[in-house]
Amino acid sequence: MFPFAEVAKAILTLLPDMLFNPFSPRFFLFWMFALVVSFQYTRIGETERRIYGQVRNPPSAQTVRAILQGITAGVVGSFLLVFVGVAFTPETNLAPLILLAVLLMLISPRLVCLAYAGGLVSLGHLAFGFPAVNVPALLALVAVLHLVESGLIFLSGARFATPLFIRNAHREVVGGFSLQKFWPVPLVVLFLMTLPPEIVEQGIPMPDWWPLIPVDPGYLEHPGAIFQMLPVVAIMGYGDVAITTTPRRRSRRTAGQLCLYSLTLLGLALLAGRFAPFSWLAAVFAPLGHELVAQRGSRRELAGEPLLAPRDRGVTVLDAMPDSPASRAGLETGDVILSINGLEVHSRREARQAMEISPLALELLVQRIDGRVQMLVLERPPAGGALGMILAPEPGDAPHVEIGQAGMLLRLWRKLRRPTH
Repeated sequence: MFPFAEVAKAILTLLPDMLFNPFSPRFFLFWMFALVVSFQYTRIGETERRIYGQVRNPPSAQTVRAILQGITAGVVGSFLLVFVGVAFTPETNLAPLILLAVLLMLISPRLVCLAYAGGLVSLGHLAFGFPAVNVPALLALVAVLHLVESGLIFLSGARFATPLFIRNAHREVVGGFSLQKFWPVPLVVLFLMTLPPEIVEQGIPMPDWWPLIPVDPGYLEHPGAIFQMLPVVAIMGYGDVAITTTPRRRSRRTAGQLCLYSLTLLGLALLAGRFAPFSWLAAVFAPLGHELVAQRGSRRELAGEPLLAPRDRGVTVLDAMPDSPASRAGLETGDVILSINGLEVHSRREARQAMEISPLALELLVQRIDGRVQMLVLERPPAGGALGMILAPEPGDAPHVEIGQAGMLLRLWRKLRRPTH
């Protein structure tokens, strides 16, 4: 029987060293990744401030939540890795994987994903013998991380979505949401090592069927061979748009597709551990399969019918700023404001004029996204305060951002190449 309690205890004992011990090199790596995550959320906050005049989602709150979620995901992922038996030999060097993942993230934020780095590193090893990695174990690691990531996306992928005007595939500017999440993840990974026999006897006995990914029998012949748990750090990211549906439904659909991708990659990695030709298939599938999931979802959102398409009557609400009069009144995404204090409105200009006429509270006749019609009362803020009501775009509006923006390195490269005269 698998020693669930003993393995869980060992994992929970190792993680604090990475998080709180400043003498551990992994301590600096984890908090460096946390700083990178904080930078990404700060960048999103700056975009929100530029568009709406205020930060909709505080970067500090998002960073703290991401760290806590990343730690939880790390515990779950570590347990899955040990259960499967994803183990690396002493010659394995995971540094190129981490460095390549960071480099790809700087090229484009959507590439902050070990599927691309893991696939490229695996193909490099298969083709040239460099870097030294165990391809089945590495791709199983990628699969487990994405399986855990799918759970994070399912639970929190839609939280802190940013409402935006987005240009779709038909060159129309429509209302939608940008979904971007980043997590620093502390992990415990197995490394096959040789230690004195008296220490080996103190290890956790594992069942006969374990590990599911075989290791070179030559290592196991050593009398002091042992699988030792060592902490490592990873960074995970999720980027998506929701145009044809709500952020919640979009993120959950993506989570389901990513879960299927992860299970498929894990199956290929297990086969690669026993049949060498599957290593090539798994290495190619890792980046291409992930890209297929990302591109398929993106095309569907950009080419599909917008959820917040223009209507014959009223003005459509894209979103309401948190803790604003609009939010407290109960305005939600997809609501259609039919009238303000009895005056019918058909455009943002008419809505603005109707609100200017009424100095006191505003009575909004609203048609909900499910067809119900309700009257909402919106209290005016003190002088100079904003209502916090974000209305959907109208013909002639410009997009807030262009989908598929380059990362920091590409932006720097383009700036350097730009003519100075």
